[in-house]
Amino acid sequence: MLALQVRRTALRDVYPGGVAYVAPHFPVERRWSPFHRPVHAIERGEDVELNGELTIVGPRTQFGGQQLRGRYETYWFTGDEVAGLSVLAQGAEPVGAVFGSFCTARDGFVDLTTREGLGLRVPGPPRPERRYVTGSHTTLIRIPVGDENPIRVDILLDAGHRPCGYIVGGEVEILSWGRRILPGETGRVSAQDLLAALGSVPADDRPEVVRRSSGFLGRRKEEPLGYVVDLDFYSAWALVVEDAQEALTAGDALTAGEMRDLLVDSLYRAGSDLGVELEAAASEGGPSWLVEVDSAAGHLRLVVAEVSLPDG
Repeated sequence: MLALQVRRTALRDVYPGGVAYVAPHFPVERRWSPFHRPVHAIERGEDVELNGELTIVGPRTQFGGQQLRGRYETYWFTGDEVAGLSVLAQGAEPVGAVFGSFCTARDGFVDLTTREGLGLRVPGPPRPERRYVTGSHTTLIRIPVGDENPIRVDILLDAGHRPCGYIVGGEVEILSWGRRILPGETGRVSAQDLLAALGSVPADDRPEVVRRSSGFLGRRKEEPLGYVVDLDFYSAWALVVEDAQEALTAGDALTAGEMRDLLVDSLYRAGSDLGVELEAAASEGGPSWLVEVDSAAGHLRLVVAEVSLPDG
């Protein structure tokens, strides 16, 4: 298997945070996860020539399967627990990145080159004046990445989802993209939709959660699941639901006002691209997403169902 080969790049595979590793003024509002490790400094490095198969060298040599051709820009970055190098094709405009592969560091550094550049390796750790070792039509770049093991090598993509560069030592895939709601995925309710619905009912209302399925001759079947007792945030908002009687007896059922306060907490971002799911779904074999919001006589009912991701 080719370690760094991009096999299939649907829309949901593009992580906007990857652009932060090559753009000094990357807008913070486009970082979709509050857990994203921010980049504090980006220094423009030399332009290098790279021709041949992408190769990463640590304790062992790893061939990436990606072909490099021509001149590339380099960017050295540092941030919260991250440090490394981005390599970008000249003139390319990355829109994001996808997970590439892991590699191992040797004494706190790795070498990025091509198969043809393996003969350019020199002994010892990288020195500032020897980070770029130039050969015939290719270059070897010595990248200090610290003692973290393993090291991430991620792939920058352009608007056409074509590889246009690489990130060594960064962190672009913090959370699972498949848990997010995407443009055009109208089958799910977003965090913003839920927030709007919560504002349309009395603040002391306790929204009920039900599972809805199709019944015979179009009759809809509903199964009461209980009340929301907490909201968790990972890569999507998750409703923590308990049996109705237990939640009400213990006084744990959240009101619409309390849910609204959690959704707008400044620690999080209730963006329109963040879906809402049922946390208990993990034990049921797959995610159950909030797909509908009913409001009858001032009472809010949250409808969940299993929803598949589109094929992209």
